[in-house]
Amino acid sequence: VLETAASDDRVQDIILSLDNINGTGQAVLYDVGNALQKIQEADKNIIAVGDYFTRSGYYLASFADEIIMNSDGLVEMDGFGRSRLFYKSFLDKIKVDFNVFRVGTFKSAVEPYLGNEMSEAAKEANLAYLDVLWSSYKDVISKNRGMTSEEIQYLVDNSDSILTEEGLSSSEAILNYGLVDKLLPRTKTRSYLKELFGESDDKKSFAQISGYEYFRLIQSEKSVVSAEDKIAVVVARGTIVNGVQPPGTIGGDSTSRLIREAHEDENVKAIVLRVDSGGGGVFASEQIRLELLEAKEKGLTIIASMGNVAASGGYYLSLGADTIIANLGTTTGSIGVIMGYPIIDDLMNNIGIEYNTVKSGLYKDSGSSFRKSTIEDQKYFENLVKDLHSQFINVIAEERNIKIELVERLANGKVYSGKQALDFNLIDVIGTLDDAFSTKPLASEESSYL
Repeated sequence: VLETAASDDRVQDIILSLDNINGTGQAVLYDVGNALQKIQEADKNIIAVGDYFTRSGYYLASFADEIIMNSDGLVEMDGFGRSRLFYKSFLDKIKVDFNVFRVGTFKSAVEPYLGNEMSEAAKEANLAYLDVLWSSYKDVISKNRGMTSEEIQYLVDNSDSILTEEGLSSSEAILNYGLVDKLLPRTKTRSYLKELFGESDDKKSFAQISGYEYFRLIQSEKSVVSAEDKIAVVVARGTIVNGVQPPGTIGGDSTSRLIREAHEDENVKAIVLRVDSGGGGVFASEQIRLELLEAKEKGLTIIASMGNVAASGGYYLSLGADTIIANLGTTTGSIGVIMGYPIIDDLMNNIGIEYNTVKSGLYKDSGSSFRKSTIEDQKYFENLVKDLHSQFINVIAEERNIKIELVERLANGKVYSGKQALDFNLIDVIGTLDDAFSTKPLASEESSYL
């Protein structure tokens, strides 16, 4: 909608209503920000309106020519962070233990079950990519608002004194600092917009067409394009698990089937895989990657477009592509393997439940939560995890043409921003989903999308 509006002569003004914009990933914000930038470059006017601007909402508002905030409103400007709950003390009290096997010091997913605070390795890894995201955020809004990155950081670190300056309300302090341009209650905002654009037919608001109505309009005006060559778009979003899964979860069978249907269609010449996943099962990830390789062997071009997150198994999926595109704010990497399960035998004994088994094989009940693991169990799972990690490393080395020794240094469970991943050759291009379709040889006017 925004990109069409940028080139539509009928549209001269854009009103952004940015209340309730919360929890939006940096990759999505970057994409929307790029579209707003195109509107600015087309010399069109953008007005942002909101009662309260979250960090995500303000990022988008900063692209506006004018920001109007409610006179009782606030701007949430607090940096980036990561918080977790830790359960070790609780688990000790109920006599539950965890068996964890991992390759990767920075693979911290199971830390809440092993300790009562974040490890130094996890802090280091988290801060490394959070600092990159925060620096990018500050650079964008400071440039858009004619400020410096240092001024934004000073506000964040000294908001207690800046927003409580004597004689000023918090909203007035925000106005004085230059984050917004006007303070108006909703009634005055409505009157102001009526003065600018005239009244709506029912006299209740200003003359406008909603984003949804505009979308329907431009869809109705589109001419039907029918081309023999097609580009298939496969969305891989959610946790990666085995089997057939509904939308929102990546199923090894269901996602592989979508890819297979695409490469078995003679008219499909390329596949864009949109990845937004923090990982999941090893088998399902490999199943999907191998289906992508099958498509490549048939001569199809495969482009992986990373969304907010494409880490661990999400990164592994992407290795099946010819080209990997990530956003500056994409979270990726987390190269490593982790496996674990709870041990509840002490809890069971405490409440009078006993576990017995007979077996014809040494490892029949390995991984059981009902008994403590043996030395043989430990060796079995440690070797399994090491083997899976070695496979992960070898695939990266081969597909990305990186020496094994360097991949080992980049691995260890470390998480990277899109920018860092580009510097380390883990991806090919910084860009958006739209850029995936501009990648040669996809950029063909004779192609249409499936």
